[in-house]
Amino acid sequence: MSLTDDPNYRKLEQWYKAKAGGLSMRDMFESDKDRFSTFSTTLETDDGDILLDYSKNLINQEVMDMLLAMAKSRGVEEARDKMFSGEKINFTEVPETVNAPSLSLFMLQSTLFHQDSLSLQQV
Repeated sequence: MSLTDDPNYRKLEQWYKAKAGGLSMRDMFESDKDRFSTFSTTLETDDGDILLDYSKNLINQEVMDMLLAMAKSRGVEEARDKMFSGEKINFTEVPETVNAPSLSLFMLQSTLFHQDSLSLQQV
């Protein structure tokens, strides 16, 4: 199923058309003093903390819930699990063991694209 056919995408698109024009960053911060803590998180890593701050985006909890539902329906969780397990998740990943001619052929095949409306497709 294409992204635009996904019911979660359509729900988000309908919400955007109906309500996005009424969102005001200033109003959202003034009406919710905990907005930063609600829409941000810190990832602690061995190399230091990484702050993910969504509070300065034109979203509210309803939009965040719709975005998370769409990510689930698009298989983001499964792709994440595959990525962290070391499994190849897309055609641009080079096999671990390759010789120079194979790598050259792989790179050539990976870069042959043509534009079809707004999407890129592998030839």
